[in-house]
Amino acid sequence: KLRRWVKQATADDSEATVTVGGTGVAVICNYRNAYGVEQTGTNGFTTGGGATTMTASTVTTVRPNQLIDEAWMWIEGSDGGSTTVEASTVPTTQRVNRDYNVSSPVPGLLICTQPQTVPGTTPARVAELSDLGYWLSATISIYPNHPPNAPTLGSPADGSTVNVDAPQLFRWLFSDPDPADLQTAYQIRYSSDDGATWAILTSGGSLMSVTVAAGTFADGTDYQWQVRTTDRYGATGPWSAAFHFTGSSTPDVPTITAPISDATVTEPTVDVTWTFGSQQAYQVRLVADDGTGSPDTATVLYDTGQIDDVVTHTVTVPLDTTGVTVHAQVSAEAAGIWSDFADVRFTVDFNAPPAPTLTLTTNDDQATITVYLTNPEPTGDQLDTLYDDLLISADGAETWARYATLLPPNAQWTFRTPASGVDYQFRAVAYTDAGTFAYSTWVDEAVIDMGTPDAAPDLIPEGSP
Repeated sequence: KLRRWVKQATADDSEATVTVGGTGVAVICNYRNAYGVEQTGTNGFTTGGGATTMTASTVTTVRPNQLIDEAWMWIEGSDGGSTTVEASTVPTTQRVNRDYNVSSPVPGLLICTQPQTVPGTTPARVAELSDLGYWLSATISIYPNHPPNAPTLGSPADGSTVNVDAPQLFRWLFSDPDPADLQTAYQIRYSSDDGATWAILTSGGSLMSVTVAAGTFADGTDYQWQVRTTDRYGATGPWSAAFHFTGSSTPDVPTITAPISDATVTEPTVDVTWTFGSQQAYQVRLVADDGTGSPDTATVLYDTGQIDDVVTHTVTVPLDTTGVTVHAQVSAEAAGIWSDFADVRFTVDFNAPPAPTLTLTTNDDQATITVYLTNPEPTGDQLDTLYDDLLISADGAETWARYATLLPPNAQWTFRTPASGVDYQFRAVAYTDAGTFAYSTWVDEAVIDMGTPDAAPDLIPEGSP
């Protein structure tokens, strides 16, 4: 139902006349009264234009704005075809209301109302019938719905390697020459013989991505894939250009040769060494133990991140704490696919100095914070402190900076540039001549309050008595 005229009841039920004219259009009109009875013999519209008089139904009791009659029509035509509709009432006290409904457009056509120049955009309404006017005019233009363009492919990227042992995400972008058109369906196809034959991989609706299950593709096989889409009027566009990818299995994990499993490391660093064939990149990390001998991957103590490097197979990892069990883990990339992490558990037990302690004193008048370090005497296998470094943080120890280094044992140090109102945290690190170390705990909330002066000081010009 594209165009409807509704004749409202008034005290005088006179006739309403609808005139249709245009080029390149075929008009089919039906007419019924308010009781749903189709009025036969009154569908006088003809191809290419025509006119008819819709005689009003007889109504015994008239209520304001009561629906008396309605008429509607279907319009078909070629690109550029149009029809002009004029509705008038006699006498002028009657009203003709308009209602556009394009819920059932002609298949293959996008039907819009004028004035408008761009297919698919929301048309402007023709002005309602004026209370003093005698007629209104509306133009209905017909534009063919164009099928979608070829989609733009996203992932898997062209020339990429796909892990056949993991789910794979396929993504693309919908494109259509008709503004505001939408994707309602898609198909993905793939070929493993350089495009000689194709098979449908999957299909769906309005989403522009889909995850394909692990095991769909084979190791060592080259593939092509394409997508085509369908718009909201049922038109299907062409297949996209083909993207190529190669299936590859997850590589074996690297072999960690040092440290050996369950070893005890007695130095503040450890060299993590591994072997891995065809390495393109690596990642080394140190994680905590969960207390049962398994790695706690949520607690990462050190991480190189993923580094593109085909040569390196040894990384020196710092060990910040003694007397703990940790895990060294290594992952490597080959042919674009990352391995799982290899894992070796070991214990850190080096002779360290006693952990230092800190006390703080703030001086609001001088805007300074003085730090007093205490280095306890070593006991048992502990070593003497050679010197201390001092770390300061202003964000709850999330980040920190080394403000002082090579401080002698039991020294004091003054922080002379604190900001007013900032909570600072302090930590000391004691080092031995063997290179081992021990951290103090963070000492928090050293706040300087410089206050606000009561009044600006009096200024005396230079040279005044």
